[in-house]
Amino acid sequence: MDRKSANKLKIGQRVVIWEESPDACSGTITEKNWMAIKVEWDDGQIGIIHLDDCRNVSPYLKAEPIIPVVKAN
Repeated sequence: MDRKSANKLKIGQRVVIWEESPDACSGTITEKNWMAIKVEWDDGQIGIIHLDDCRNVSPYLKAEPIIPVVKAN
């Protein structure tokens, strides 16, 4: 999504990053300001994404969480 769409995101809204990838992960927006969103991802990570960098983020409307596939070396 572009910055204009990302600016409409709300605290508590569910989002997904890299939706079509095996590394996709869903999460919940926990904070937002004029510059960035803070997301608590369903894999336990916390991330801050600048609104200008949200092109790989989409709203997530499904109930089940998406957790990335972890590959052992």
